[in-house]
Amino acid sequence: MGQRKLMKSKITSALLLTIVLLFTACSYGYDFVVVNASDKPMEVRYLVNPSGRPPERRTHIPAILDAGEVQKSKRAWKDLSAEQDNVDHKSGEIVVRLVPNQALRVADITNYPGHDSEHTDLYFHISSLSLAGTRGSVKYEGRQALTQFKGSETLYIITYK
Repeated sequence: MGQRKLMKSKITSALLLTIVLLFTACSYGYDFVVVNASDKPMEVRYLVNPSGRPPERRTHIPAILDAGEVQKSKRAWKDLSAEQDNVDHKSGEIVVRLVPNQALRVADITNYPGHDSEHTDLYFHISSLSLAGTRGSVKYEGRQALTQFKGSETLYIITYK
């Protein structure tokens, strides 16, 4: 009888440990960033899909940072100033002017599965992205906007030079 009780206790402990590990599994935030590496100001314009029910797995609240800080593991993003913040909540269009050597986070997505996943549309809701500066402009539509971000680990970047 004592052996049976000991075995039952070990199984119960193992199950509890498994449940605790499942609920405390790691989650990572993935930053999608546009960096102005040029020597002149530039404009970033993007459209966030008005999906009606925003998934809890992503945010598209713009924030800025010095470009030199982007590669650090802990990034202290700053909210946009009133002069920089141009968000049309009705249309979902966001327009931000970046000075040289400044970075803009256009999305912060938790547990992003990667560009190759068939589920990226559940996470990344930017349908249009335009970059304009003195060296010209580019516009990306649909999935092309997503795949322009190149990255590794938890950081995806488009660099405007």
